[in-house]
Amino acid sequence: MRVKDSSSDRTIETILAAVARLVVSCPLYKISIRRVAREAGCSPGTLTYYFPTIEALLEAALDDYYRDNQLLRNSLIESLQSAPHADLESRLGQISSSLYRALFTRRHWLALEQLIIHRKGGLAPARRDHWQGPSLDIAVNLLTPLTGLSPVAIRLAIQSIIYAAVRFATLPPEELAVVLGEPVDAQGDTPDPRVEEHFSRLAVGLLCRGHDSSA
Repeated sequence: MRVKDSSSDRTIETILAAVARLVVSCPLYKISIRRVAREAGCSPGTLTYYFPTIEALLEAALDDYYRDNQLLRNSLIESLQSAPHADLESRLGQISSSLYRALFTRRHWLALEQLIIHRKGGLAPARRDHWQGPSLDIAVNLLTPLTGLSPVAIRLAIQSIIYAAVRFATLPPEELAVVLGEPVDAQGDTPDPRVEEHFSRLAVGLLCRGHDSSA
């Protein structure tokens, strides 16, 4: 068993910070043990002492991403809880639009997450049990009485929105231009407003089918 101390903690933090810089600055396929070690200023042997494989290293690097996602989830839930029943369509549209903007700004990490899911054949059990499942449970409990939809229908709608948002958020500008059939401006961390508006309408269409806005 490895003994953790403050020096080890600092080394781990340095390594993970190096991964974070590389995730947003170079293609994922170029991230290797040697490249991360070089970026972190340590030897490959030191890096593999803490993270035996590149998969273990990248999975650990996603911890902060999932913590940020949990904060985002809590913020969106608070927004939904504060919505008057009659204002459900407007609030769901705003929440879906906010979700897409947040995913777009995290698109490099989304791409890393999708790469790891692909390599492992699915979401890691700990991520699934402590993040995905509880998030869906909370959403179902909130939306079932508001929408009149079944829990299964709500779960499918939410996952459809998220999967589509992840795909659009990680599209290169050139591919998005083909999808839209119109030019796309590369705007850094600002998503295309046409796509953002689409997700607003998509959430309303999928989740407000059984809702009477005049109630």
